[in-house]
This record gives sequence, C-alpha cells and structure tokens, in this order.
Amino acid sequence: MSEWSGLGAAGLRQAILSPTTLVPMIRRSPEKAAELVLTALLVEPRVDDGLMMPGAEFGITDDLRSSDALPEGGPLLALFNHAPTVAVHTLLQIVEHATDAWRKSSWADFEDHSIGAAFEIVVDGKSVQLAGNANVVRWYRGDPRVPSQLSAALMALERYLYSELDAGSPVDDLLELLVSSKLLAIYGVLAEVASYKPELLDGQLACLGTSAALILEGRLASVQSSSFYLLGARSQTDWNRRKQWHEMPHRGVPIERFLLPRIIQGGRVADLVKDARRVWAADPNDRWRFVVAQMDPANYQASDLGDGITGWVFTPPQTLLAEIEADSKRLDSDHWWTSAPWRFSKLVDDGDYLENEEAHALFEELRERIETPPPDELIDAGVLRVEDVKCGAAAVLLVRASAWVSATPDAQAFCRAALFEPFANPPRTHSFDSNSSPVDGSWDGFAATAIPLLWASDISDRETREVAVRLATHPHYATVQRFFEAARRQHELRHEVQRLEVLALHWARFAAWRSEYRFRQENASYWGDASSSVADLPDVAGPTQTLIQSFVEETLGVDIPDFADFIASTPEGMLLTRTKVSTRLQRSVSLSYLAAAWSHMWTDLDGMRTADLGRVVAVATRLAETLAASWVPDDRGHIGGTPTVSERSFLRGLAKVCVRVSPMESRSIWQPILTAGAPAHYWVEDFLNAVWIAGLEEHPSPASFASLIKEMMVFSENQAAWGGFHASGLRLSLLCLHRYGYPRMTSEHGDLLAELGIEWRDRARALVLTGGHDATPVVRFLATDIGLSIAAEGVSWLVDTINARTSLDDDLAQATADLLVTLSVREPEMLRTGPAAEVLAHLVAMQNPVALQVSAQIVRHA
Repeated sequence: MSEWSGLGAAGLRQAILSPTTLVPMIRRSPEKAAELVLTALLVEPRVDDGLMMPGAEFGITDDLRSSDALPEGGPLLALFNHAPTVAVHTLLQIVEHATDAWRKSSWADFEDHSIGAAFEIVVDGKSVQLAGNANVVRWYRGDPRVPSQLSAALMALERYLYSELDAGSPVDDLLELLVSSKLLAIYGVLAEVASYKPELLDGQLACLGTSAALILEGRLASVQSSSFYLLGARSQTDWNRRKQWHEMPHRGVPIERFLLPRIIQGGRVADLVKDARRVWAADPNDRWRFVVAQMDPANYQASDLGDGITGWVFTPPQTLLAEIEADSKRLDSDHWWTSAPWRFSKLVDDGDYLENEEAHALFEELRERIETPPPDELIDAGVLRVEDVKCGAAAVLLVRASAWVSATPDAQAFCRAALFEPFANPPRTHSFDSNSSPVDGSWDGFAATAIPLLWASDISDRETREVAVRLATHPHYATVQRFFEAARRQHELRHEVQRLEVLALHWARFAAWRSEYRFRQENASYWGDASSSVADLPDVAGPTQTLIQSFVEETLGVDIPDFADFIASTPEGMLLTRTKVSTRLQRSVSLSYLAAAWSHMWTDLDGMRTADLGRVVAVATRLAETLAASWVPDDRGHIGGTPTVSERSFLRGLAKVCVRVSPMESRSIWQPILTAGAPAHYWVEDFLNAVWIAGLEEHPSPASFASLIKEMMVFSENQAAWGGFHASGLRLSLLCLHRYGYPRMTSEHGDLLAELGIEWRDRARALVLTGGHDATPVVRFLATDIGLSIAAEGVSWLVDTINARTSLDDDLAQATADLLVTLSVREPEMLRTGPAAEVLAHLVAMQNPVALQVSAQIVRHA
C-alpha cells in the first residue's frame, strides 16, 4: 500500500490513475503498469469514524474526488484492452483489498435493502459464502457513496466483457478466474453480464443460479430507478454518457428471467439449481421457501399461447397458497395506503374532471378502504398518516368533482370532516419535519388546496375562517404558499386574501419574535446567560392574536402597512442592541415565511385589476428599497455571504413585477436594487438574471421589455457602485450574458436583440475589448444561432482587441476558435477575407490547434 504523502502525492496519483497516462507502459510492460496502479490506488483504510462517508474507509485513495465512475474513468479499461489476464488479477487485488476494508467499517452493517441472509453459492451440495452484502453487490454501478476509482475498475471489467462478447471472442478463461474469486462485488458484475448474454448461464456462469440471495437481490434491484446513478454529472455531456451507460436495455432485467426457461427445459443449470434447492430448503428459518417454489419446474404448467408458442404458468404449492393470498391482500392494502397520497396529489394537480359515476365510485372505494386503517408499522414513524390519505381524498373530490360533491350531502360531510379534523387534533410529524418540508402528499398540502373551495361558498363561516388562518400561518412554507395561491384563484375571496396579506406581515414579525424568544430561552437554559432575558422581550404575541381574532371576525382591514415603516417600527426590545443595519431586516421579520405568504402577489399580473396592481407595485417598491438598504458594505466595501433562499424568492418576484408593469411604474422597484451595485453583486446579478428569465419566458417578450433593459443600461452607467472588480459580472448579467450560461437569448428572440440595438452592442463590444474572461461569454454568444446575426460585427470587435493586445486570454482564445468552427460551417466565406480572416490568422500564428484545422479546411475548399 502506498505511503505517498506531501504536496505532490495527489498530483502523482491523479496522473497514474488517469485513463491514458499509463497506456505506453501497459503496451511494453503490463505487469509493471499494474503494480504502479495498485501502489497509487490502494491505501491503508482510514479509521472508521461512524459517519459513513465514502472514501478511504474502503482502502481506496480519496485524492481523486473528481474522477468519473464510468468504465473509462480510470486506467483499468486500458489494461483490460491490452493485457486482460493481468487486468483481471489486478482487479481482484483491488476488490479484495476494498472488501477487507469494508468488513471492518460501519458500512458492513448497512444495506439499502436487506436480503436477510448471507450471499452464498452452492458448490458440490455445500454453501460457499460470498464476501459482501446487498450494497457490495452493486459497487459496479457507480454508487456515489463508493470511491469512484473502485466503481470505474469494476465497470472496466463489465465494459471489456461486453466488447469481447459482441466480437465473439472467447472469455472462458477470464470467467473461470472471476468465478473462483468468491468476491460478491465481482459476482455483481457477472450477474449483469449474464443478463447481457444469457447463454453464459449454460457455461461458467451457471453457478449464479445457485445463489438464492443473488436471485432475490436482482429482483429487488430491477424495480429501482437508474436516476440515482446520474447524480453528480458535471455537464450535459457527462449526464448523457452516464445515462447511456446506466440505461442499457439489459439493465434491471433480473437473471431469474433467464434462469427459469433453463430450469424448466433441463440441462446443466437445472441440475445445479436442483442441488441448490435442497440446500435452500434446509435453511433453519425457511427463509427461501418462496424461491425454492419459484425455481422448481414441478410448479410450472404448460400453456398454449397460440401460433405454436408454449408458455409456462407458475402455480404455487398448496402449502404456500394461503400464505401467498394473505400476503397479497396485506401487500395490496399496504400499497394502497402508501401510494394513495401521491396518487391523490397527481389527480389534484394534473387529473381530469370526474364524471358523476367516477366520483361516486371513488367515494365508495375511499370509504371502504378508510374503514380499515393501515397497520401500525406503516404509520408509526409519522411519515405516512391516515390524515394524509383522508385529506387527499377530500381534495380530489372537491377539486375534480365539485358539482357532484355539492349535490351529495354524504360527500360534503366527508370532505369537511376529513379536512377540518387535523386542525382539531393535529397528527404527529416525523423526526425530519421542518419549515421547508415538501407537502405534495401531506394532509396540510391537500387542505391548503381544497379548503379555499369550501371557504368561497360561505365566506363568513367562522370555523372555516379559523382554519384559513391556521393555513396562512402554517409551519410548512410550501403549505402557506399553496394556500394563498389557491385562495387567490377564488374570485369571492379577493378581499379575504388581501386581509391575509396584511396578517402575514404581522405574523412574519411574530415568527421573528418567536425565534428570538426561543434563542434566549435556550441560551439561558444551556449557558445561564442572563444578559438577554425572555422577560425583556416586548409582547408581540398578544397584538398578533388580536389581529387574528379581527380577521376571524371580518374586521381586519385590507391596507398593507408601508413595509419600510413597518420594519422601522419593530420594537427595539425585540432587537438586541448589537443588531447591525444589515441584519435588522432579518431580525424584524421572518423573510422565509413572508416570501412564501406573498409569493402569489407577483404572479398573474396581466389580468389584475388596476387598483390591485397599484397595491402590488407599492408593496414591491418599498420591499425593494428595504432589501437594498440591508445590503450594507463593510469597511473594505464588501458584503459578506450570498442571497438567502427567501431573498432570491423576493428578487424573482420583484423582477416579474418589473417586466409586467410599465417602465415608468417599474423604476421605483429596480433602481434601488441596481444602485447597490458591485458590493452587492450577488444580489444584483440574481435580480438581473431573474429579470431576463421573466422577459424571455414568453414569446414574443413583453412589448416594453427592451425599453426596460435599455433604461437599466443607461441608469447603471451613472452609478458609482458599478465600478471595481465585480462590476463586469453585473454588466454581463445586464446583457443576458451571465458567465454560467443562464439565462440566454435564443433564436426566437431575434426581434428583441434587434430592438435592444446599438445600446446592447456597444456594451458587448466594450466587454470584448477587455480581452479577458469578461469577453468570453460575449464571444460564445456570437457562436449561437441568434448571435450569428451580429457575428460579422462581433468579429470586428475581436480584431480591435487583437490590435490592442499581443495575445488573447486562453479561455477567450478557445471561445474564439469555437466561433471560427461555427463560421466555417455556417458562414465559410467570412473566413476568407475581412475581419474573420484576420482573427483566424492570429490564432493560427498562436498555433491554436482548432484554428489550424479550420485554416486547413478553408484552404482545401478554396
């Protein structure tokens, strides 16, 4: 094992374990290359800290976090291609070392799905244990929790075997070596290869049919999605490659599908499985009784499928029938309960309206199912609750069959009782519950969607109004957002929603007060800190309860307090004297709650009444001013941190308002934000990107959108804060050229680009003339379909840049070369004379390989 350490160790390992570095050495001396691979890859297993983090707990170097878990992600594929026998021995050493380390770690006690027994094969009538568990058998799939070089090595074996099998080359000797290893990680690969080439089950891989655990594991794995293995893709190309590898047609096909015909027809596999069944049947816990029955040809009856085709039907033995029927009934019930919330959620969100007969049938099924509650083990953890199912059913009926419910008293009573009961007797929550928990299948999420429908039919119903307040102030922010959005869709609730918007602002203050209360309470309890006592806090709970009561009694007004004044009026006793201006806003109100409660205000602005739109603009204006005032630079002119999730939510909402109202109305919103400039570059860039997203999401863009962007351009030129290091990022975002590629104008926005005119192009040219990384996004834009419309002018900017500088930044040179490639295909004549030819000549002189190829292509076609 390697003792390498120091600054150069990681770089040396990176080089040795790259896919290609050792290829010349492998060709000359594969054994020496293999030895070097083992020295670089294997390390002393790290002491297990119980945190179960991937890496050196497996005895595999973790210096290569960025390497790909793909067949070509390490040196083993090259070793297999040039020296397969050496590669197999090398791989076996790697897997044996990793398995030994795994045994001593906490991973050995962890399985995603427990088989409930050791993995064994049957040899000569006796069980032989394989080293590993249900997770080890999947090491070859690229589990993100497994070192990528370990997965890549196993994948290399898999890929090599596929290639050899496709070519018709013999692999018998290699399979013999692999089968003799008794390493479960190797058997996982072999089971996959058997699904790829089932004929191998008649030869060396017939032993796979003697492992009941391997058969069961394949069955369980066959229903799992491959999306888990696509996590961590670093680009679209990487994602496509992973998808291609992990979604090959044979993936997820369990080997039992290929074993059963062979067992029924007789032969070597049938004889081996017959011996294995005797061993399985002798298990003291009788855990394999179903596998024994399923792998017994005596339990299959021939069936004529027509056209001369014979099928086989499994008939369980009488001793298992009663157990199977009971299990099937239990599984059907369990499946109904566990899947019901998600099925109901899909019906509520995307389902069709139900005919009366369909609604009646659903109602009767629901009543029958709910009469028999689920077993305790399904609901003990609080993840699934009976209330989730009842509220989901009520929501489906009210949303998709409202007319039938209105005409059916029993259904009305059921829906109301189901939706209101959890507020009277709140169900338990699971241990991972938080403000940000999803509510798609939760009782409160369903209630948030359905209760506005009940409320709209009787606005003054006191019980409904009390429940409405509970939903508007619910701990789950997604529930709050859903409720406001659903209530807003009911025209009858227009003024009630406005009252709740007022209440939400006060509740946001109460939520911040409650957070401070708990902080002081815990501080005193844990540390005995008496400097800030709970007793010193002002009474915010009492006034908030009074406001809630006035809403219930329909006396609360609809006028939202001025946001800035409201923040300024926060009781000082609620704020510690050390509170900075930059944190006063966060201490005054819960922005996370308020972002959820007010998110509906920034949507559907086109059809909004004039008075309501004026109300939204007024709120947005003061909100923008208050947010911008909280971005206070330190002594160095910096603002620490990045926007919070709630700040981003507000910035997106403000951007939507700016795009939907007139330029004159929007100025009061965007000007305070842009004035903050470079010190607040993360916030301002987020806002500008949100403006472009809102402006581009429809085609054509809103009529005033180009005018809005041009006003912002002019305004920003006169702002002192738009200077310094981060100013270039702001300018790129203002032009829809953010460095990270989103958002972007596309070919359908040609009219918009033309309307932005010289103002946009002048600023783009100024960025190109910098000749550095600020120019690269502009040049990449020129190579797009829409950018080609101004490519001739853009190339002239590059000529000016080249004339002013001796060389181009490396990234800019590469982007320019890519642009030339695009022009060589789309506009080749541009490269023969004029500015494009000058740029090409400059890159050729720099010996840019892409430019050399383009130049040669132009000469050939001259």
